[in-house]
Amino acid sequence: MFYRLSILIIVFGLSSCGATIPSAYQKDRKPSDRTEYNGIGGMIQHQKDQSYIRSKTLCDRATRYYNEGLNDLSNSKDKVEELNKDMMDACF
Repeated sequence: MFYRLSILIIVFGLSSCGATIPSAYQKDRKPSDRTEYNGIGGMIQHQKDQSYIRSKTLCDRATRYYNEGLNDLSNSKDKVEELNKDMMDACF
């Protein structure tokens, strides 16, 4: 009797643990606003989010550099082509 009861408790206990597993990451938030990652899926999404944030930061810096360079009227044609190349490398 005790043996069967203990097996039932273990089975129900394990099945209830599976019902409370949280989602891998916060899907309703932007990558920069996510704070919780769970399990392997969460780790993979965390790396994707970090990659996205890094590339977005580089693109923002390149855009600012590009706009500052174009505003400087003393730029030569070579300098403008260099700015265009840098912008394309960073953002696309």
